[in-house]
Amino acid sequence: MNDAIKNGYINWIDGMKISKDHFIDMQRAIEDRVRDARSVGTSSVDFGLIPGKLNGKSSLEYNILIEQGNRIVVELYQCRAISPAGDRVEIVSSLNSHSVALKKDFEIDSSFQDDRTYDIIVKVNSFDLSPYGDPDVEESPPRHPYAQPAYDLEIAPSDEIKLNEHNRNYVIIARIGSQRGEVKEVKEFIPPSMTMESAPELEEFFFKYHKFLIDLEQHLFRIVIKLNGAQQKTQLASNVDLMGRRLLDVIEREVDSVALICRRSSPLFLVRQAMSMARTVRHTTELMTNLGKDEFLNYIQEIIDMSPGEYMNVHTELCNLEYDPYNLHESLSKILAFCQVNSKLFDEWSRLDYIGKKKNTDIYVAEKPMDTRSDAPKPKGKWDF
Repeated sequence: MNDAIKNGYINWIDGMKISKDHFIDMQRAIEDRVRDARSVGTSSVDFGLIPGKLNGKSSLEYNILIEQGNRIVVELYQCRAISPAGDRVEIVSSLNSHSVALKKDFEIDSSFQDDRTYDIIVKVNSFDLSPYGDPDVEESPPRHPYAQPAYDLEIAPSDEIKLNEHNRNYVIIARIGSQRGEVKEVKEFIPPSMTMESAPELEEFFFKYHKFLIDLEQHLFRIVIKLNGAQQKTQLASNVDLMGRRLLDVIEREVDSVALICRRSSPLFLVRQAMSMARTVRHTTELMTNLGKDEFLNYIQEIIDMSPGEYMNVHTELCNLEYDPYNLHESLSKILAFCQVNSKLFDEWSRLDYIGKKKNTDIYVAEKPMDTRSDAPKPKGKWDF
């Protein structure tokens, strides 16, 4: 639901006295309608950090210092986002000629409950303007030349934020939690984001997920081609062939959209695509005959040491996922589990001499060029595919 437009246009008439307030009211009316247009153009999941960098910084740059004595210091250097209500948040330290654009101290009191998370938010009031900029020395009376919306930092329980109990004129920048009286930042939290380019963690996930699809496609090609060349097919081989063909169909339909559109789209787009893949695996497995299904799942257990129940549960959890823009890490973690399991499984199958061999007696066919580069450890990212 969109917030109501509260600021009306000025009723101009001949002969009326004009003051500064009339122009301020006119500006508020225009801003209210611009805000409403942004809100109408978004959805309940399409808000948050905007993509792109400014001054070499990402859309969100901040620091949280949790000091002894129940004190939290939040320093915000940059925040570029759209609130759920459509407010355009543009907090840039260079506008204020300071390294820190916004700073606030919070005292942790008895209201902080254990095993409950709290969000640090930027509240924005687009109609209460705060002046900034260097005054023109030749202008009289002296004034700051520009004005921007008033911003403030607050802390509120995550569940209340999600239910919009703090209205919708805010942007979440971080999350903290309390356990046994100790307050810590929730490092895995990813703020709501407009696109997969809006946050470094999301962009990294996109690139690794796209690579997963490309690698999986190659594994599936090798599996299906080997099975096509087999003189005789067992029921197990036929089921693996069926799974490979159905997944190839999904990848063929989706991989170009992922490569060309997903990076610049809402995280919801990538989640939907991954759910489609998981549903294909689950439905293909469920439609196998009873004996064929048991043999198929038991063979998976032999290859990757994962019980049939665990394997199916990975896909069921992803299929039943309820997308939550306030909890992106949970959605991406379920996709990551799906990718890890199937990347390992189909890589193993693609290197087998034939489907049905036991893993501990396999003779693998090496199809990758030898890597002669240095064995120096590579920097590890946030997502381990």
